[in-house]
Amino acid sequence: MFNTGVKTDYWMLFLLFLFSIVSFLSIHSAQATDQVETNYMVKQMIWYSLGFVILFISIKLEIRVFYQLTWVLYIGGILVLAALLVAPESIADPVNNAKSWFQVPGLGSVQPSEYFKFIFILSLSRVVASHHRNFPSATIWSDSWLMGKFGVMTVIPLFFIMEQPDLGTSLVYIAILLGMLFVSGITYKILLPMIAAGFGICAMLLYFIVNKPQLLIEKLGVDEYQLKRIYAWLHPEKYRQSDSFQVYNSTLAIGSGELEGNGKGIPAVNVPEAHNDFIFSIIGENFGFMGAAVVITLYFALLYRMVETALHANDEFASYICVGVISMITFHVFENVGMATGLVPMTGIPLPLISYGGSSILGVMFAIGLVLNVYSNTHEYMFD
Repeated sequence: MFNTGVKTDYWMLFLLFLFSIVSFLSIHSAQATDQVETNYMVKQMIWYSLGFVILFISIKLEIRVFYQLTWVLYIGGILVLAALLVAPESIADPVNNAKSWFQVPGLGSVQPSEYFKFIFILSLSRVVASHHRNFPSATIWSDSWLMGKFGVMTVIPLFFIMEQPDLGTSLVYIAILLGMLFVSGITYKILLPMIAAGFGICAMLLYFIVNKPQLLIEKLGVDEYQLKRIYAWLHPEKYRQSDSFQVYNSTLAIGSGELEGNGKGIPAVNVPEAHNDFIFSIIGENFGFMGAAVVITLYFALLYRMVETALHANDEFASYICVGVISMITFHVFENVGMATGLVPMTGIPLPLISYGGSSILGVMFAIGLVLNVYSNTHEYMFD
């Protein structure tokens, strides 16, 4: 039941320590701007402390335990997501028109979809590992069957998450799915038409968003606030006092930092709730291009260590777990930094390991703990 591996990736642990320092400094500066009464930096320290406990627990449990518990965790997670939608507002109060959190006394807000991400990764990893054992010789039929299983495993949680509604988190699940698809061994004869169809659908949606938005609202049930975020992204100057206020001020804050930043202190540009999803604007303003580049480099280093672990894993299930975690963190960083700099539309996606939030910290730390677990059980053989 318990992991007997003796290897430890001290470089990855050191990177996590550096991320914690960046997070504490950035949140301390951000809350000075918001003039909030709550000391979010102290609360983040508590979440990080719990996160390291969870990380070491996920390292110590054997990978086969996660493999055996995958379907129990998946079904349990789906039931929690379903319960969130029907829960009374006394325990699941909507925030910004999204019913995505349980209010737990003593812990505050708990977001089930954040924790379900690593369950989703485990589920897809087990599906593809089992599939390859059952079908050692791939055919068009077997690859299509694998695609179908991936689709079912993804549609169920996406339904409940979109009902909250939470488009940003839904995109993370799709990113994890795509990452797993591209390394699953499915033939390009299936993947290429799927990619072409995806681009076609995106182009069609963009056309309707720009030219016939009312049709999307009436026929597809798209929320108007989601369309406003697209318009705010396309025309930030026009909506600078309303829907693009945060993004517009975020780009001003990052630009004001120039090369070396304005120094740690009270930021000159007001970005509301900057300690959450717009923490990168604080990094850019306080530490400038050089500080932002260092943070991006830390993410590259973390992902590099994960890729190395995935490539040398001795177990296929373990290797796919690493791929899922890599896909999740990569998309989080790309989307959050892109949102803060105005390169992509605004979504409620935190910057992993830096943004304030207990659900995000605990979920990501558990996922990284799984990667460290894989590393500790990786053995190199002389004639491998």
